[in-house]
This record gives sequence, structure tokens and C-alpha cells, in this order.
Amino acid sequence: MLLVFWLFTALLSIFPTHTQIELSPSGLSDPLPLLKLLFTVVASIVFGLENIPKPNRPSLTRPNISKSIQPNPSPKPYANLFSRFTFVWVLPLLNKGKKNTLRMDDIWSLHPSMLSYPLLLSTQARIDADEAVARQKTQDLAESKSAGPGTGESASRVMAYKIRLFSILVYTIGWAYVSAAIPCLLFTIATYIRPILLSNLIAFMASYTKANTDKGVEPQPAWQGYGLMLGVLTTSVLSGLFLAQYENICFQCSIRARGMFNSLIYRKALRLSSTSKQEGMGSIVNHMSSDVDNVLELFVLIHTLWSSIIGVVIALVLLYQHVGYAMFASLGVTFGIAVAGGLISSMTGKAYSQMATKNDQRMKLVNELMDHIKSVKLYAWERYFVRHLSEARIKQLNALRRFNIIISIQVALFNVTVPLSSFAMLTVYSYIAPPNAPLDLQRIITCIILLNMLGGPLSNIMNSISSVISGHVSYVRLRNFFKSEEINPANVERLSDDESSIAYKMKNGTFGWYSPEAITEMEVKREKEAKEAKETETVDAERSDGRKEGP
Repeated sequence: MLLVFWLFTALLSIFPTHTQIELSPSGLSDPLPLLKLLFTVVASIVFGLENIPKPNRPSLTRPNISKSIQPNPSPKPYANLFSRFTFVWVLPLLNKGKKNTLRMDDIWSLHPSMLSYPLLLSTQARIDADEAVARQKTQDLAESKSAGPGTGESASRVMAYKIRLFSILVYTIGWAYVSAAIPCLLFTIATYIRPILLSNLIAFMASYTKANTDKGVEPQPAWQGYGLMLGVLTTSVLSGLFLAQYENICFQCSIRARGMFNSLIYRKALRLSSTSKQEGMGSIVNHMSSDVDNVLELFVLIHTLWSSIIGVVIALVLLYQHVGYAMFASLGVTFGIAVAGGLISSMTGKAYSQMATKNDQRMKLVNELMDHIKSVKLYAWERYFVRHLSEARIKQLNALRRFNIIISIQVALFNVTVPLSSFAMLTVYSYIAPPNAPLDLQRIITCIILLNMLGGPLSNIMNSISSVISGHVSYVRLRNFFKSEEINPANVERLSDDESSIAYKMKNGTFGWYSPEAITEMEVKREKEAKEAKETETVDAERSDGRKEGP
């Protein structure tokens, strides 16, 4: 709280200090303005001293929670507000990496909130609770309908269908992900305040030109120019800091969600029935790699989409204030390109679905080949499998090439959006501009800046179309995987955790790749081959000696 107090004290004392200096006839020679200035300087110095990290700084924790002792704890829990906001707490590690090569011992321990095992336990407890509720409902339904045999199998299927992927994701990263909306909104506001300040700064500079002086226009006060320059600098710095905080929160949420997804996929793979295992290990690997990444990117894009829409609305309002109805010319061009992009986006989803299917087929062939490599080598089936793998790879490459061609067309459409919109808008405004608001330098620069800033949200929206489509396809694939049939729990024998009980016992066992008879035959064959090789060497040596004794 002292940090916030000294910060606002230093900032709010700037304005009365400036007023006292301006109103005082002798300026800083008067003691009251001088004391005001000294108070502002001292408050700024105290705020800077409060940001210096202090050793053994206590952190706020709940009284009923014990701290976990880590060998090399992270300084983030003990960092103050502004150290976290500006990432100053990472500087010691960066300085150490600048001087020497970092080793694993130099890296801080992972924050307890980012550990995967506690997250797995909480998520698994939530899923087990949902499954218990589903099991109870199934049993109640079976009793009410007097179901016959096979109730256990239907119960297991119902339990698999009760796993809700979206609710588990919200349970894992829900509140943390929602909190990312605050820095995202502040970043959008700070970004679009900048062109307004730049427009006023250009008007301030234009007030000192000879043309305005000849017209009798008085120049604006100099302190307004300094204030506008400081405002542009402040908004640029704040937008970068807000963007960094937003990306940091999204990155932490993605790490937690990835750990949760991989744990659930691994847990589900161990419980699949024989029928569900026919998909092969390749599809499970794709679920843990590409599908999880696409789903996480889909959820991260939610904040990007609504912030981009707000950015587009703000940019259009500012453009309307500068060019009026000429703004609709750029909207027409943008709308036409968006319609073309929407038509192409439907093809993108089909292309990505085909690419994922071909990838699963190839991975399935590779896993089958690796599982039965001995039989393949024994019967000399290498050419057969090489041909099939080559055909599957060619089909996958064709699907990937088609997907990339569609994405390239979408990127090309986006790249021409801003130039065509600028040309159409400025051309129309040059014809309809009123005499009191001509197409001057200030208007042109402001409109170009706004259109370039409009390109960022449009880029996010255009790029998110393909990401949303691929993420939706991956989400459906994961949902179908989690809905797969599982092993009937009644057919699984679970032993007790008693250490005295013997889980499995084997007496006088022999382990090996071959039987004892086969090993004996191989040794006899090896001795016979060695004897024949020795006899062959003896015959060759006698022949060489006979050639040397000849003429």
C-alpha cells in the first residue's frame, strides 16, 4: 500500500506545484513553490526506494496454509507490485546469464501454483466426482427400469460421456484466464489514445507555422506541447507493459492447461477398451501434441477477438471524426475482402480436417511397422511397407500443401486490406472535403496512423478465423477421444495396498528372448561355423604357401 500511496502522492503533487510556480511572481524564489517542488521530488525518491528489493521480505499467505520449502525459491512471491508489473524481479537471473552460462542449478524452482501434480490431483478429483454422480444416476435409472445384464457396460459408457472438456478447462484456468481481460482492455485503451495525442501534437506544431501566424492565430502554450510529448511516451510505455502482462497471464494459463490436458489424455489412454484402442498410438500422440496446442490457441484467441473488435470500433469512430462519410469507402473495401476471406475459411476447416486425418493414418502405419519390425524383417516385407508409408506420406503432404495454399491466400488478402482501404478513403475524401476541413497534413497523417493501427485488429481477426476453425476441429477430436468407450470397471481386479500381500509370484522362472533349446542349437551352429571358417583359412594358407614355393 505504501507503493501506491507514494506513487499517487508524487503524481498528484505535480499539478499544484506547476500552478504555484505559475502564480508566484518570483517563481521558485518564493518558499511555497520551492517547498512544493521539493515535496514532489522527495515523494518520487521515496517511491523509487520502496521498489528496491529487500531480503527476507514477508509475503502474504493464509494462516492455515503451510509454506512448501523449495531449494531455490523464485523471488516472484516476494516481489512488490511494480516489480511484478515491470518484470524487474527477473533481472538477477538475466545478469547472471549475461556474465556466465546458466545451469539448471541457477534456475529458480517452479512456483507452487504452476506445479502439474497438484493440478492433476484437483482435476482428477473433479472428474472422479462427476463420474461418481454419473454412475449413481445410471444405477438409479437401471433400477427404475429393471435393467438386465450389461448394466455395468452401459454405466461405463455413460461415465465416459459425462466428462465435459469445457467445464474441466474452466475449472482449471477459469478465474486466471478471466483476469487477463483487464490488461488486455487497458492495452487497447492505451493504444488508441496515442493517435489522439499525436493529432493534437501536430496541431500544436502547426500553430507555430508562418501561415497560422499570418492569420492571427496565437501559438499554443509550450507546456501543452511538453505534456503531449510526455503523454505519447507514457501511452507507448504503458501499452507495452499491459501487453506483456496479458501475454504473461495467457502463457501461464496455457502451461497449466497443457499439463492438465496431457495428464487427462494419458489417463484416458490407460483406460481405453480394446475396441477404442484400434485408433492406434499415433492418434493419441497427435492428441497430446497438435490438438492440445490448437485448443489452447483457440482459448487464448477469445480475448484477442473481443479486444480486436473493440479496437476496430474505436478506430472507425476516430476515422469518422476526421474524414466523415469517406470512412465508408474503406469499410466497403474491408467488407469485400472479409466476405472473400469468409468463403475461404470454410475451405480451411475441411483442409485442416483432412490433413489431421492423413497424419493419423501415417502415424498408425509407422506404429504398426515399429511394433512388428521383426516379422517385417523376417519375411522381407520392407518394400511393401515402404511403398505404403510413401503413399501415406504423399497424401499427407498433398493435404498440407492444400492447407498452406488456402492460408497463403488469406494472408495475401489481409496484406492488401490496409493499402486499398487507405487509397479508397483518402480518394473519396479529397472529392467531398469541405472548405473549412481540407485534406491537410494533419488529417492525412492521423488517418494513415489509424488505418495502420486498424490493420492490427483486422490481422488478429483474419488470423483467428483459421485458428478458430483448426481449434474447433481439435476440440471435437479431443471430445470424441474422451467419449471413447472405457474398460468395464467390474472386469478390473484391484488389489489392496497392503505391503505384506504378494501381488505376483514366480518361482524357478527363466527369462529370455529364446528358449533353452533354441539357445543350445544356436551355440552348436556357431561352433560349427567357426570350425568351418578355421578350416577354410587353413586351406587358403596352404594354397598361398604352395604358390610361393613354385617357379
